[in-house]
Amino acid sequence: MQGLLTSASLVWVATPLTSAKFFATTSIDETTVPGVSGVLTHTYTAEVDHDFRRWLTAIGKFTWGTQQYQGDDRFDRFYSLSGDLIYKLNRNIWLKGTLRRDWLDSNQPGNSTASTVMMMGVRLQHLDSARAPRNPSCPASGGTSSAAASRDLDRRLWNWMPA
Repeated sequence: MQGLLTSASLVWVATPLTSAKFFATTSIDETTVPGVSGVLTHTYTAEVDHDFRRWLTAIGKFTWGTQQYQGDDRFDRFYSLSGDLIYKLNRNIWLKGTLRRDWLDSNQPGNSTASTVMMMGVRLQHLDSARAPRNPSCPASGGTSSAAASRDLDRRLWNWMPA
């Protein structure tokens, strides 16, 4: 396998309610294609997030990239366009809907595809505001995982926001 592996991100906060993000990654992925040692994948994503209200967020995302099969002449280009809507019923219950369109354009006959995906989800979380925040780097405070730190950060942010 040959290729330069990179990862980059750029975030621009246009207003307190709107942000634009750009991500670029390169990875080496596995494949089941015979005679191919792996796939060199370059992925680029542009995303715009906007909070219409404290409880309603929209996210638009465009992703594109290439897949170069090492040991074969197969070369794929892929594209994805998606929109998310997040409705926060309260601190503990969020509803999320996603509509995404994906395209794969391959130079090998019969391998190009297009699909539309619609997903609905519910996020349930329990925020106990009576507990003291944990320090993830201090085992004495009970903080041993990044998940605990993330929950504590979410709790502090939600407790700070006015009702």
